[in-house]
Amino acid sequence: MTLRVTLSSSLVLGAVACGGVENPANTARLDGTFAEVFRDESFFSIGDLDFAPGGHLVVLDGMERAVTVLDAEGGVFARWHTTPDESAPRPDFVAVSRDSHVAVYTQGGGVDVFTLSGERIDSHATPDVGAVDLAFDGHGTLLAESFASSIRSLASDGPHQVVRLPGKAVLWSSPPLPGALAGFQLYRATPVFAHVGSGTVAVGMSDVYDLTVLDTSTGETVGRIVRNVPIRAPDEAHIERFKARVRARGRIRESTINSLSVAETFPAVSHVFRGPPDGTVWVRRHLGVSDSLAPTVEAMKDSTFRMYDLFAPDTYEYMGTAEAPNRVTFMAGDDERLAGVLRDPFGVRSVAVFRWSPGG
Repeated sequence: MTLRVTLSSSLVLGAVACGGVENPANTARLDGTFAEVFRDESFFSIGDLDFAPGGHLVVLDGMERAVTVLDAEGGVFARWHTTPDESAPRPDFVAVSRDSHVAVYTQGGGVDVFTLSGERIDSHATPDVGAVDLAFDGHGTLLAESFASSIRSLASDGPHQVVRLPGKAVLWSSPPLPGALAGFQLYRATPVFAHVGSGTVAVGMSDVYDLTVLDTSTGETVGRIVRNVPIRAPDEAHIERFKARVRARGRIRESTINSLSVAETFPAVSHVFRGPPDGTVWVRRHLGVSDSLAPTVEAMKDSTFRMYDLFAPDTYEYMGTAEAPNRVTFMAGDDERLAGVLRDPFGVRSVAVFRWSPGG
């Protein structure tokens, strides 16, 4: 049975002040609506998801090593396993092309490409390279955000790179990032990479609200997704509260807690994807964004970031800021709908799909 719920939200429209910090006086609040289309609680885990043409939603259940394709009403169109080996590494990420090819990345196993019904049609080995995200560019080219995964690279600085598969031609490189053995840093900046239009991807770093839009065939810059807002920094009180929570769990040594390093600023950008209406770019904000809409850092509980900045397709002009329904984290969209993970009051996770429209 399909559950339909309508939830109210807010959209704040505003103009961007050129060359400086945005003027809060230019904003105006407008009600919007999130209408729930369906939810599905049947997944053991929800690792990743992406929309396919024709209204299908592809859900990766990493624990089950399975992909489920849901139709537009939430019915199961297809379900298949990425490998028959139950002891094989769990798949990490999924991306869907405009011709309904499903790419699945598994750490140490490379990328396998399937039809929506689960027939394997291609594979890309990735020796000595790991990936943290996948995307098709809208023209059928598969892209991966990759990093060197050799033992030597764990102790040294190195960039993440957006590469084309197969061949690993480099489209973009991040600044050097610390190796895994460099230790944990709270709020460390990470690369941002997302498909945002036909033949275009957005790239950048999470601590700066300034993403570059690249043409994937030429590598040339064709736009920017940017907001001129102050970026907040963690103060001593916030850091001490975090350390207190870690101590309360009793799993980490005091010397490790005291040696914790903290980034100079909070991240500004958390996640980017295309969504409604008609390919609008949605940017899930992180703690760093400081504007008139931002809740206090203490109010952002359980890492739930409900504020999304919307940017016009093609021009990438800032359109306004939407606030998602409570307990929903959106991960993907198409021209009409949004999909993400919904946590009920008891902590049960469901895949949830919503239609969104501005206005009352």
